Formats: sequence, structure tokens, C-alpha cells
Amino acid sequence: MSSLALFRNPLVILLSSFLVLAAAQGASRNVSVGDFLTANDQNPTWQSPSGDFEIGFRHTPDQQDRFLLAIWFANIPEKTIVWSANGDNPVEKESKVNLTSSGLLLSDPSGTELWWTKSNQDSTGGVSHAAMLDTGNFVITSTNSDNIWESFQNPTDTILPGQELGLKSTLSSAFSSRSYKKGRFQLRFTSESLGLNGIDVYTGRSFQFYFNIANGSGLIFNKSGHIQIRKSNGSIVNIAPENTVPIQDFYYRATLDFDGVFTLYSHSGNGDESWSSLWYRPEDICYSFTGPNPALGIGPCGFNSICQQDPDGMVNCQCPPGFSFLDAVNKHLGCKPNNQSYPGDCNDAGFTIGEDSFEFNSMPFVDWPYGDYELLQPVNETECRWSCLLDCTCAVASLEDPSLNNGIGNCWKKKLPLSNGWYNKSRNNRIVLIKIETNLRSFTYKELEDATKGFKEELGKGSFGTVYKGELSWDYVAVKKLDKVVQEGEKEFKTEVNVIGQTHHRNLVRLLGYCDESEHRLLVYELMQNGSLASFLFGVLRPCWQQRLQIASGIARGLTYLHEECSTQIIHCDIKPQNILLDDSFAAKISDFGLAKLLINSKSHTLTVIRGTKGYVAPEWFRSTHVTVKVDVYSFGVMLLEIICCRRCVEHEMEEAAILTEWAYDYYNEGNLGKLVENDEEARNDMGRVEMLVKVAMWCLQDEPSQRPKMRTVTMMLEGALLVPAPPCPFLYSFKPQDSSNINPEFQ
Repeated sequence: MSSLALFRNPLVILLSSFLVLAAAQGASRNVSVGDFLTANDQNPTWQSPSGDFEIGFRHTPDQQDRFLLAIWFANIPEKTIVWSANGDNPVEKESKVNLTSSGLLLSDPSGTELWWTKSNQDSTGGVSHAAMLDTGNFVITSTNSDNIWESFQNPTDTILPGQELGLKSTLSSAFSSRSYKKGRFQLRFTSESLGLNGIDVYTGRSFQFYFNIANGSGLIFNKSGHIQIRKSNGSIVNIAPENTVPIQDFYYRATLDFDGVFTLYSHSGNGDESWSSLWYRPEDICYSFTGPNPALGIGPCGFNSICQQDPDGMVNCQCPPGFSFLDAVNKHLGCKPNNQSYPGDCNDAGFTIGEDSFEFNSMPFVDWPYGDYELLQPVNETECRWSCLLDCTCAVASLEDPSLNNGIGNCWKKKLPLSNGWYNKSRNNRIVLIKIETNLRSFTYKELEDATKGFKEELGKGSFGTVYKGELSWDYVAVKKLDKVVQEGEKEFKTEVNVIGQTHHRNLVRLLGYCDESEHRLLVYELMQNGSLASFLFGVLRPCWQQRLQIASGIARGLTYLHEECSTQIIHCDIKPQNILLDDSFAAKISDFGLAKLLINSKSHTLTVIRGTKGYVAPEWFRSTHVTVKVDVYSFGVMLLEIICCRRCVEHEMEEAAILTEWAYDYYNEGNLGKLVENDEEARNDMGRVEMLVKVAMWCLQDEPSQRPKMRTVTMMLEGALLVPAPPCPFLYSFKPQDSSNINPEFQ
């Protein structure tokens, strides 16, 4: 490991101090006035003498074409960021940070000033130099040897050993694990105490403390790795248990995480394992937001969600039945009803129209403590259910455990949005009754015939039917008319109705309803205004590079949902550009589940006849072997190369380059990836990303299914959350299969 400069053995310091000083001077660790860094894929940085910390530009995970000016741990795989300057405003490529005579200045490629350091008003003299210290502190020093500015005095979400927070200092959480803009939580002092509070991100308004950490006037993270509080009388008290691991062998940080938990972490200085949680507050953040005072904000999981904290302090956000995440990646943003008319259409008297289309799911030990608009008492469970069912504004009824008080108790009716939901078996004796819609809308054949004007405007043809444009009272729709109504067609119809009706994700085409009348079988979908990915990729004009990157990530997220997040695991079996549709903002949505195979409960494979489309079919389809979700991973790999190159997977007129997968691997193996994007200037200016995408595709195309990554891993690699190792040759005929013991467990 590199030396951990703060925590060296004194003898080592004595013996090496002159060498370290000489090395630091010889390497010119100081940053001089006029020095600058440029945001680009080469990632230039200013390092601390030991190399433990770096300051420079980093790609933002949620905007891969944007950069963050940040400080991070340099000698661990995660490169964990501990400070950032522009989380709310990531900059574009070729932006610069300069050390000027006034301080650091961040500007865009046109020279527009975006951010600058505000100097200590008590200091005199201009800037002499700056330095990235081994403490993780970036310091700007004046010609009078004063510290004009330092990152330790301007923290974001993290403090490091040797750093202190005073009465005017604040930590602000990141917005999410993928966004470094200011989030929904703060750690700050009042006149008497240190606590945690929520923030309204739209107005900046601070809510009341949801957790009081300690009384005092200063927070100290000392050089021994202890977190302490300075009392008003000047005494210093530990507030976290003393560390039991050798301080000289570990890195430490204390971070206000995006979920609102203040956590002390450690990381081995010479290991590849991830950060370990040593201490955190509050111990149960979900419960912290259920107190008697509703002025606490919406909690770590957002509206319409359920919060549960695991033993390591990590928050697990879930959606109740009938709801889905607003953002499948950033699950803490909350949930939304799957049906736009939920919790029911109202008649003039305020009663639910079509109450027979709803039922209740019972969830014990769950509650949303706020938002009651009516209390019924005393009632039994049947009366509570019936009252909520008939009330078109009622989404949830919270009932005292019917096993208590002879089945009689209070019933609280709640409307949307539901706030501060939580699960706790030991503390919560309520049962929540959640109203959910049981059926997709059933249309008559005449309704759909009228909506399509006699099936006039054809949008395309699928495996078993033709798709027409239709117009209903509330929106345009796509109506799929199944041509084959015997055996196989009937199976597809039942599959699509039963499967798509249960799936809700922003990257899946949504099924709105169906018609099952006599010999007529039709499916009604939301209409995708921009057609298929095939038309987009293989048209006359080459699509924008950034749009293609977003489309690839969206497809990966949709497949992750189908494979890992559905109540019933789904294999699509026919992933190809024709089955990816684009909405009005060119967001990708997976369509056509007619070939999908379901895996019930814990089963992980199924035997089936060959499905899919030539060029996208995984090798195991042709063997007497198990078919798993990895067939979709293979098809995605083929399609990812099509997205990169804007060409079809098979083009016979290209002769030696006819097979895209082989052609792409040959150029990857030669180190000549520019050939794949030869006439694509945007992509050629982003060759680091091109290489990453090709490597991901090659992993997906591995002949052996167990060597292909899971779609969740693919998503993380595409979005920069995981490094992509060099793949072996994917083709069975040209490489020796790897020992299964060397396969990354993430891939299996």
C-alpha cells in the first residue's frame, strides 16, 4: 500500500522524513500559479506526496458526458470522492480549473467562470501556491504563508481525520449514489447541539432535526480516527466507539450518506475489499422519521414508499403492491401508482367507480404515520376495508392489529401521497390495507375498431400480429391485433396479458388493456412516438452519440428489472432493435413479451424450443442445455455493438465484415477501435467510452453463459459504477474456456 501519511509509525517517520521531503520537493508537489487541469478522458490530477489523495476531474455517474471537480482516495479501487466543487453544476469536456493569483477558478471551454474559491478575508497577500496534502486537504497558500482557502473549511458530505466542523460548518448529503448535487439531508449545528435534518431540495428550507447527535459547539475527527464533540465548557468527549483496528493500516472517513445516515467508515490500505461501516447515527433512520412531529421532511425513501434499515445501517427502500419506483436506479426518490386513475375514479357523490376492480393487500408491521384524513372508531377489519374501498380518495387504511381488542380498533384512512412509510416488526403493531387495482382494462372489439378507424394506420408487424395506431379519449395508443388465434397465438396472448400486466418500469412498454372477444384478441399499449430502435439506428442519418449511450443504459436497466426485480423473473428471449421502442424523449422501452419465458419462484432455468431472431440468438439455444436469463445478456451484447457502430449485426454485402460480432472483436483485439466508429466524430472524441462499451459487449457475448455478467452488473459497468476488466475472446472456436473458479462471482 502507499504510506498513510497521517498515521505512520513514529520510527518510520524519523527514518524517512528527509527522504519524503526530498521526494516531495523533487516531484514538485506544489501547484504553481498558472497551473491548470483540463476535464477530459486522460484524467490529469494533482496528487498528494504519498499519492493517497488526488484532486482533478471525474465523470459523473449520472451524466457520463459531464465532469466533477473533486478530491478522492487515489489508492483504493473505488476512488471514493470526499469533496467536490460543482456537484450541482457538472461541467462539460475541456472545461478547466486554474490556479490564479486569486485562487482556484473553474471555467467552461468558452472561458465562462462557473466556480471559484472564496478566500479567507483575514489573509493578506496574493496566492503563492497550492498543494494537495496527504490529509486529503487541498490548501491554497498566500505569499505571506497564510492559508487563503482549504477544502477542510469548505466540506461537502465527508470529513477526514484531522478535520473539524465549527458552528457555521455544514455537511450536505449527495442527492443519490450516482449524483453529487446537494441532496435532502444536512448535518449542522444549532446554538447548542449537533443534529441531522431534512432539506426541501426545491426551496432549500431546513426541516427540524430528525436526530440529535450530541450537545456541543464543534465536531472533531481527530488524527487517531476518533469522532469527538467539543462541549460548550471546552471539554472534548468521544461520541463514537474507539476504533479496534490499527489506525496506521486503514483509511477512514465519516460521510453523511445520501439516505441521511451519518456513518464512520474504514478501508484497508492494502486491500481490495470495500468500505466497512464502524458506527452510524441514527441507528434506525426509518423510525426517526415517524415521530410525533410531521415537520421532518419525507424521509430517506421518498413518498409512497416503505423504509427498512438493515443491520449494517443501509436503508432498503421498497414500493408497496400496486406501486413502482419513480427511478429504478435511485430508489430513494419514491414510488408512484401503476395506474394513473389510482386510487379510483370518483362519481359525483365521491364514491369509487368500478369498486369491483379493486382489492386489498394486507401488510403487517407497516405504517405511514402521517396523512390521515379520517379516523373511524371503533370498527372491525371488514368495516375498515369497505369504507376505504368505496371512498375514491382512500389509498390506504391503517388498522390496529385485529388480534388485539377482540378485532375492534381504530381505522385511519389515508390519501396520496403517502409519507414516511416504515417497516418494523418489533415496534409496529398496525396492519396496512393497500387498495390495488386487480385488472387491466378490458376493451370491446368495437371500441378498438373505432379507436383505430377500422385498423387504418399500420405501425408495424410483430411475430404474431400487426400493430395499429389508435386514439382513445385520453391519449394515443398502439393496438396489437393478433393474427394467429389458435394454439401458439393464444399462448402469446395469455403470456402478454399476464406478464406485461404485472410489470411496471420506465424502460418497459406499458400494457394498458386487452380485448378477448370471440375470435378477436388484441392488446393495447402506450404509443411510442419515435418508433423502433432499428429505424433510429439504421436510418440515413447517424443518431447522436449521447442519445445512443442513454438508450443502451435504459435497455440494460429494463432487462435488470425483468431478470431481478419483477415478482416473477422474466426472460424476454427476443432482444433486438425491432423490439426496443423510443418514446417522445428517445427513452428506450422494451416491447413484445410474446416470446417471454417465466421462471417461477426460485427456479433458475428452463428447457424450451429455440426462440429469438437470427444473429441475436445465444449459443445455448442450439444445445441440449438449460436456458437462463443469460440468453438476453447475449442478445444485448449483439445489440450494444449495433448501437456503437450504427450497423446491423449481419450485413452480407460487407463480405469479410459481414458478421458484426467477429468484425468488432478483431478490431478490439488489434487495438484499432477507431475502425468501429470511423465516420462518427462524436464517438471518436470519446474513445475511452467506446472501448468501455466494446469490452462490455464482449463480456456479454461470451460463449459460456456463466462467464456473461448479470444485467445488473452490465448496467453498473455502462454507467461507470464498475470498472470493466479486459474480456477474453468470446468465441468458443478460438479460445480455451476459462477455469470456472476464475469467473467473477458478479457475473454468475
